[in-house]
Amino acid sequence: MNPNQKLLADMADIKGLDVVPWWPLAPGWWIVIGVIIAITFGIWLFIWIKAARKRRWQRQALNELSNITSVKELSVFIRRIALQKFQREECASLSGNDWLKWLKVNDPKKFDWEENGKLLLDAPYSPNGHSGDDELKVLIEAVKRWVK
Repeated sequence: MNPNQKLLADMADIKGLDVVPWWPLAPGWWIVIGVIIAITFGIWLFIWIKAARKRRWQRQALNELSNITSVKELSVFIRRIALQKFQREECASLSGNDWLKWLKVNDPKKFDWEENGKLLLDAPYSPNGHSGDDELKVLIEAVKRWVK
């Protein structure tokens, strides 16, 4: 055998590279996945806390509303609700029929405050603080719907 052929026979073919596996991931990818999960959880937690605060305010308002016994208390309570839900400049200075019109416009259940809410204008100045328990119950139910 020729020495050149012997050298050629001793040579081995070049072996190809191994296929790069997609799993397990490199540490950098684990960090990226962890950051994405943390951001997603943070956004979800922020939204949940914001909704929980809104629900807590509504629960407290409904609990307090169940203890109201006079139109004077109800009138003050409705003002507090309005200040909680809307900006002070929008509703704090209203009185009389303007207040009832504002309530009617901003009530999502479209309760007729101008017609049924006249008790709010008159009763706080009456000697006993209210003029009718049935009318008061109707107003309390309307406020409950407004809070929800």
